[in-house]
Amino acid sequence: MCIFRIGSKPFPACGSAIGLDVGTTHFAITSDGEFVDNPRPLGKTLRTFRIQQRTVARRKKGSKRRQKAVRVLARVHRRIRRARLDFHHKTARKLIDEHDVIAHEDLVVRNMVKSNLARSISDVGWSQFFSILAFKAEEAGRTVIRVNPQYTSQTCHQCGHRCKENRVSQARFKCVACGHQEHADVNAARNILRAGTRPSAHNGNEMSYAVV
Repeated sequence: MCIFRIGSKPFPACGSAIGLDVGTTHFAITSDGEFVDNPRPLGKTLRTFRIQQRTVARRKKGSKRRQKAVRVLARVHRRIRRARLDFHHKTARKLIDEHDVIAHEDLVVRNMVKSNLARSISDVGWSQFFSILAFKAEEAGRTVIRVNPQYTSQTCHQCGHRCKENRVSQARFKCVACGHQEHADVNAARNILRAGTRPSAHNGNEMSYAVV
């Protein structure tokens, strides 16, 4: 678990903490129950991107037509990167403006992109977003906490019971012990917030943030 602190331009405290569970269907789900849509900058231009890739492949190497096609493909790349970067900055800024503490999953993205969800994971750009969030938090004097996500999707936020049967489906969570039900990602986000704000995460100092 890593904690980023210290800000040269601290924002006024707002007394709020939030947990984030990230995904590919939704970019992020908060412990407050907010679902942040995934803009999918690559997905939206994938057809154009593939057409332009094929155009480059068909052009004769070294020809002016190929050079032109390569420039067009590079422009498509830039539009995708800029759209993703703009979304990350705006989302991070909103979180920093509204919360003193932000806890999120400590994901090893480089390992995850080897899965069959590689394109979707690359498209959301979690690593870039987390870096931007940490930087903005440091400037604003906010705190960003990286939490081990293990078992956060299987543990009941209400009673603490943990088993894989609690996760009924991708979206549905129902605790087999206490019967608590809610969206699975919201439950995970609340577990992430709890893990990030418990006293042991801060050298034994109690944090005055309510985890509901």
